[in-house]
Formats: sequence, C-alpha cells, structure tokens
Amino acid sequence: MTQDFQFLKRLYNALNPFRPLPAGDPAHVNCNSVGGDDDILVGVGREI
Repeated sequence: MTQDFQFLKRLYNALNPFRPLPAGDPAHVNCNSVGGDDDILVGVGREI
C-alpha cells in the first residue's frame, strides 16, 4: 500500500494542468474527433 501511495503521490506532483505541452509532444492526445464541434462556452452558458 505504501508503494502505491508513493507512486500516486509522485504522479500527482508531476502533473501541472496549467503548463501547456510543447509542440509535437507525444503525450498530446487529439480529442477533436470525439469531442464534437460545439462551443463549450455556449453549453456552459445555458446551464448557468
């Protein structure tokens, strides 16, 4: 259990959602084909 916790802690600390990936980074996943073409701001605006 301790090893799992340490692994998850290192993984969590390695992630930074505010740092964009550099161009061509192999970690980038293009989700446009499954995300649709809708403007998310319009959808969120309707909910608000």
